[in-house]
Amino acid sequence: IGSQLPIPGVDTEYFSTLLSGINNGDLSYLSAFTGGSFEKMSIFALSITPYITSSIIMQLMAVIVPALEKLQKEDGEAGRRKLSQYTRIFTVVLAIFQGLIFVGYLSHVNNAIVPGLNPVMFCISSVLTLTAGSVLVMWMSELITEKGIGNGGSLIIFVGILAGIPLYWTKTWQMVIDDSALMWGFILLLAIFFVTMIFIVIMQEAIRKVIIVNPKRQVGNK
Repeated sequence: IGSQLPIPGVDTEYFSTLLSGINNGDLSYLSAFTGGSFEKMSIFALSITPYITSSIIMQLMAVIVPALEKLQKEDGEAGRRKLSQYTRIFTVVLAIFQGLIFVGYLSHVNNAIVPGLNPVMFCISSVLTLTAGSVLVMWMSELITEKGIGNGGSLIIFVGILAGIPLYWTKTWQMVIDDSALMWGFILLLAIFFVTMIFIVIMQEAIRKVIIVNPKRQVGNK
């Protein structure tokens, strides 16, 4: 639902037309990464990216900053909860920052914003909407992780990419159908992809049995 609700004041049809071309690689990639939310200019346009970025930065900071390292290693569960809280706060800051960049990008694209809107109010409302959408996705990802289904952030990204596969498969097929060289290249690429995936699964599930020999100990007469 959040991927279908557009940001107020944005011409969503324009962006759908903009991304409908096959050669818009950068924008199409971003749209696929956000599960099509970017293309629809929805309230989930930032998706899980601020939370993922915040988590990575906090993990790196935990190596550099002694106080954060102490929270992660020495303070147990309470320290990890506090570190998670810092990650959430930093996610909000990043979402606001990325929202400002997003709105700045919209303001420089012709016909992207509905005419007659107050620029200041549009900027404030759009940034707040994008931030709220990103925080909601973060909350959902943490619920997924907490319930033991898997890594919430990874699953949300996976589902977003999976939802766009039919569209991008159609576009790719249109590109290669009339060119035999591209067709063979596409088949080779698919073969490499599947072999790589099988190899990853084999390595992930691999087990190396190591024999553990314990020295005999004599206690009393035993």
